[in-house]
Amino acid sequence: WAAEGVEGKYFLLPMPVATKVEPESTPASQPEFICEGAPVPRMTLNMIGIVLLTKENPGIGVRAFAGGNANSFRLNTDAIFSVVDGPTCLESSGFDHLVWWKIRSLDGKEGWVAEGSLEEYWISPLNLEITPTAVPTAAG
Repeated sequence: WAAEGVEGKYFLLPMPVATKVEPESTPASQPEFICEGAPVPRMTLNMIGIVLLTKENPGIGVRAFAGGNANSFRLNTDAIFSVVDGPTCLESSGFDHLVWWKIRSLDGKEGWVAEGSLEEYWISPLNLEITPTAVPTAAG
């Protein structure tokens, strides 16, 4: 439990609302990236992303290199990250091809994640919408 505030001073403020977005098209500043046998990439370099809840596993394994089999670390569902390199298209165990992105977690760890399979996306672009909220004043 935490106190919201005291005597008209607030310690807690509302958080921005995070929503997953479906980009309408590839941004004009970046050429279209095609990876045969993989889903159409929705991420781009320098984008902020979020880990999605998948039907197989909560969270996602982060690899030391694109296409690697062993996890360096794991990010939980709804973890936020930034894209620092990629994309690259590689064949992967159990899949035709996957689109891989190098990411940096909020705690500074870096590694590679696949964007998704033909059945589902594992990561998504994150759209932060900040809605101004009036701070109530103490009744006087």
